[in-house]
Amino acid sequence: MKKYIAIFIVLAFVGIFSSCTNETPNGPERTTEGPTEETTAFQWPAFAPEDIRLHPNLGILYYEDGTFNPTYRNCYYDFNFSRWLCKKDDDPKYSELFNIVEKKRYTDGKFNEPDEMTLVTFVKYCEITRKEFVAALESYKQFLLRQDAKNAPVGFDKLVFDYEMWELPNPDIIYTFDNEIINAYYRRENPIVPDEYKTYESYEEYLKAKP
Repeated sequence: MKKYIAIFIVLAFVGIFSSCTNETPNGPERTTEGPTEETTAFQWPAFAPEDIRLHPNLGILYYEDGTFNPTYRNCYYDFNFSRWLCKKDDDPKYSELFNIVEKKRYTDGKFNEPDEMTLVTFVKYCEITRKEFVAALESYKQFLLRQDAKNAPVGFDKLVFDYEMWELPNPDIIYTFDNEIINAYYRRENPIVPDEYKTYESYEEYLKAKP
């Protein structure tokens, strides 16, 4: 009998302690008492730009003799996510923009540094909101992981997003629409992450906020 009483006391104590801590397996439970501050910052990706492993010969991917010395990481020039994001390959205006951007890349066969990150140009044109961008980014990430799992030879290293060729764009930086910040963040050498910056939900919101 004493054994059962002891068990009951222990269980009661555990119940009281659990209710006092007010925690779930996923962390503290949000209470409804008083105002709460929602965190809207999207932590993506997990890698700081200085931790991205750089491709040793990125220039040769854009100009075959390797004379192009890229200022920015591959994510800055890449078209792949822009296509996934806009999904407007059948739109003549999209195709026209694509051709304009591609044409500006080369002069007399030489690759030029663009004035603006390719993805930012397409975000503006396709009028993609930050919410849509984040959803598409997660979808694109899962697509890459599925393709990698399907196509990678046995024993071949799996896709890792801290490698330059698989770096995923950071919406917090993209949606500043500030080319100075974006260019500094995507520099291959000595990238800079500003201490403070304003992220907008859309390019339209950014334009309205401009003085």
